[in-house]
Amino acid sequence: MDQADQGQPLILLRPMSQWADIRDDGDDWTGITNTAQRRKLQNRLNQRARRRRKMQSTVSSSNENGSGVPCSETSPSPDALIKKHSESSKGRCVPPIKPFCLLGRKEKQALVRQFAERAYADYLGGTHCLSNLPTILTVNAFYALSRNAAALGVSTEWLTYDAISPFCREGPGLGRFAVEATATFPNGRPESLHPTELQVAVPHHPWIDLFPIPRLRDNLLSAISTQDPLDEDELCFDMLEISDGEATEKAALIVWGDPWDPKGWEVSVPFLRKWGSLLQGCYEMLEATNYWREKRGERRIFFAV
Repeated sequence: MDQADQGQPLILLRPMSQWADIRDDGDDWTGITNTAQRRKLQNRLNQRARRRRKMQSTVSSSNENGSGVPCSETSPSPDALIKKHSESSKGRCVPPIKPFCLLGRKEKQALVRQFAERAYADYLGGTHCLSNLPTILTVNAFYALSRNAAALGVSTEWLTYDAISPFCREGPGLGRFAVEATATFPNGRPESLHPTELQVAVPHHPWIDLFPIPRLRDNLLSAISTQDPLDEDELCFDMLEISDGEATEKAALIVWGDPWDPKGWEVSVPFLRKWGSLLQGCYEMLEATNYWREKRGERRIFFAV
């Protein structure tokens, strides 16, 4: 060490806090001189950090309140979860009041699959129960988004809580998704699932990419990008969570036919009441909703688009 350096205070080097949410080299914005590209990467990491903090806060709050605590060290089987769903709530594990939405959990996928199999078996046997209808609608919506994920070449295992849409990721990563999607749709992905400019520009969770209504996707992206962002976990929970004590009227989207066809997506009245602001400009959803309502002999509904 030079004498000139002796006695000088040492500068303690610490890792940058932003590095905690970097998943690969493509996420690292340090050293990038292009302002737009750097801001895009920073926004991606900020969203990932926000999700991580929310997950930690939810888990911490659940533990403090005695809710959401697992009954055992091991994850329950799908059969146990289905049994738990049908029993009374006394003495059972209680989920968090406002849980974060975990589309990619294998336990949830297995639960959805087994419930669907049992409901179909009950239907064939003539023992189906109307009280199961809200859960069936939830399972159907989950299955629809899973099929659209496959159409885009996105595996359900990739839908982790802190995932970022491949549409807003720069670099060669998009090529793999394009190849996988082509295997499902040789002529390319369905037109309704083509990304909009906002999907390419705004970092977001890939579950938003799975709705076949471009205007709805853009409305969602706009709503989560404000200073007071929409709680997309609450939206996801309303639509896709199978929980104890299913409400008889859920804020659900009802899916008929091919999930990538906008004409097959019906808006329930509870969804309209709670999330109607997301439907601005979604004319095809208004038309589809009234088409399916009239087929059931129900009155048309009107909402501002």
